[in-house]
Amino acid sequence: MRIDSGDVTSNREIELQPARPSREVVDSTAPAGSGGSAASDSIALNGVSSLVQLALSAGAGQRADRVQQLKQLVDTNQYTIDPVSVSSALIHAHMSGE
Repeated sequence: MRIDSGDVTSNREIELQPARPSREVVDSTAPAGSGGSAASDSIALNGVSSLVQLALSAGAGQRADRVQQLKQLVDTNQYTIDPVSVSSALIHAHMSGE
């Protein structure tokens, strides 16, 4: 397969070679005789829940401070909203599928 990079100043082309065939991966932690086959691929993600909790709690204090600051601005009628920025962000999010 050949792909033209689209650069008109230099006619460079990229030639892709077929990918190597996949190899079976043997789980060294699997019990002997479990016979891992390609039809029963699986992956164990140990400790994922603690990583998820860590990610969710990262910056929680900073977010709480910012929320408190915004709440105070809203309560004192000092928070101003730029309608052009809001509408632009809504349209951009809609167009990009967010």
